[in-house]
Amino acid sequence: MADEAAALNYKLSDIDIYSNSWGPSDNGQSVAPLPSVVNAAFKEGVEKGRGGKGAIYVWASGNGGYLDDCQADGYANSIYTIAIAAVSKSGNVTSYSEYCTAVMAAAYSGDSRSNQNNQDITTTGPSNTCVNNFDGTSAACPLAAGIIALTLQANNALTWRDIQHMIAKTSVTDGLNDKFITNGSGKNVSSYFGFGLMNAENMVDAAVSWKTVPPAISCYKSTTVWKANIIGSTITDRVNLSPCKVLYTEHVTIKVTFQSTYRGDTIIFLKSPNGTEVVVLSNRNNDDDAKKLTWSFMTVHFWGESAAGNWTMTLFDLTESNGKNSVP
Repeated sequence: MADEAAALNYKLSDIDIYSNSWGPSDNGQSVAPLPSVVNAAFKEGVEKGRGGKGAIYVWASGNGGYLDDCQADGYANSIYTIAIAAVSKSGNVTSYSEYCTAVMAAAYSGDSRSNQNNQDITTTGPSNTCVNNFDGTSAACPLAAGIIALTLQANNALTWRDIQHMIAKTSVTDGLNDKFITNGSGKNVSSYFGFGLMNAENMVDAAVSWKTVPPAISCYKSTTVWKANIIGSTITDRVNLSPCKVLYTEHVTIKVTFQSTYRGDTIIFLKSPNGTEVVVLSNRNNDDDAKKLTWSFMTVHFWGESAAGNWTMTLFDLTESNGKNSVP
């Protein structure tokens, strides 16, 4: 873990963008927390990197496909990273890209394993060779990093949060084959593609006159619900964040402690005061763990909405169906 943290702060004064095509196992069974030393490295990066404007951490969202959910990946669902999913040249979800409301956007990648005649990505290989079969979110992630590099070249005054706001504003949804919802601020968003396909021209054009976003503030509220033996039913809890002086949301994080006889049957929904409802944890058929779990889920789907009002969290247990249903 110390090696990971050191790598994420390596030559922090010289490196603007850290492209990360790695992460925890995508087996759909494990829940991989973000080590405290790595989280500290992220904080140091966004506070001290690029002369205080913040290093940019781009992250491959994961290759577990419909069997996994990148909310179970503490690296991809960190507020400090930009989780990038993969889209095929036909505009479809690739066969391996994960469903996750922490995904910020998508970039192209290969998917020759599908039956849609999609090509893989060609890139450089060792010893001055070419590789013609590169795919996975590992290929989409560096393409996104390249677009961000062009954006910083157009305006190096952009902060790490500016970049995330720009992705939310400039990504495109035309030609993408997925169900997008429109959130309370009018942004189209999808759990497979985030705010859509990253667009280099839009990002660079917007960078020239971009006005830096104001400093972020955080609002917290704790609540406890006691309920026992929930099978095939729901638990609902609400918190009122009206006292919070948050004009528009960026990342929404909820920390939940729960236990199920079959953890993969647990689905968690979150609904904003604006009426936007998203899945912050989808069911994972391979996850048969029965131990208690305390976990922080993060979603970007409420981006731009007001935080004031009642937020509703609903936990649903699919135990009676033995995990055979699917939310996506």
